[in-house]
Amino acid sequence: MGKEKRIIIVGLTVGTGKEIAKALGCCTKMVSLAVQGRKRTPLAKKIRHVAIQQYGGVEVEVSK
Repeated sequence: MGKEKRIIIVGLTVGTGKEIAKALGCCTKMVSLAVQGRKRTPLAKKIRHVAIQQYGGVEVEVSK
């Protein structure tokens, strides 16, 4: 059985989650779960994309 991996976003500054939530019209909890790789919804993908492209986040793959 292979280990499942998840993508997390690192390198975001404090307060970035609040800015992303406001820009995308969601709550900060959703942003937090998305950047931790705990959500795999279309919104979570968009959050991760925005975190990387606009806020300098870096994608890291980790094993569960």
